[in-house]
Amino acid sequence: MPREQRPCDSKGKQRVNFPLPLITLMKIKIPPYPNFKITDEAFNRDVASVTVNKNDSQGLSNQLIMITEFEPGKRRVIKARPVRFQGKLFVTAFPNPIHILLSLAIENYDQSETIKEVNFAKCGRQVGDDIFILDIEENGTHDCYNQYIKYRSSSIIMLVSSLEAYLNHIVPNDFVYTTTRNGKRVEFDKEEIESTKISFREKLNGVIPQWIGQPIRKKKLL
Repeated sequence: MPREQRPCDSKGKQRVNFPLPLITLMKIKIPPYPNFKITDEAFNRDVASVTVNKNDSQGLSNQLIMITEFEPGKRRVIKARPVRFQGKLFVTAFPNPIHILLSLAIENYDQSETIKEVNFAKCGRQVGDDIFILDIEENGTHDCYNQYIKYRSSSIIMLVSSLEAYLNHIVPNDFVYTTTRNGKRVEFDKEEIESTKISFREKLNGVIPQWIGQPIRKKKLL
């Protein structure tokens, strides 16, 4: 059950402490990124000679590579982006951006639903049988509704971002996208495809169909 909420005043000036989501639609397990297997031969050839045993963080950057052995004889190469705080270095695996963005989209959507289901009736002023007004001031909108819009819009942005991250991920490293700009034939490699040179819309309607060799014949995706 959500914790007790204090109602807003008539002008929505009082900030509401919103409860945690009532229902979590999906719990995303976020894997490390990257998460490559490494053979004993590759480890002994490329890694063992440059590995340093340290008891302190002096000289360590915020971009590290971890070699982790989850099972005997099964090593994994994982990227780490440590966080330094109050003289301490906290190291762990870097999360897959696709999953972290999707997880954030779901959490924000759940939170917006909770605000709508739990707080709207408490923040609103009933003016009819089924009509409630969330009061505003001349220069201020209602905080309850603002919170709803904040989480709802963030959910959409994160969902689109996770999809774009996925599109960037599945394009092969050696793929070259060919198209026409201003009447001229131009090419874009993977790094350029991931940049702002190629819009999200063009990735859906141009890059991906060209890569898989299946052009969109009817309607564009966006």
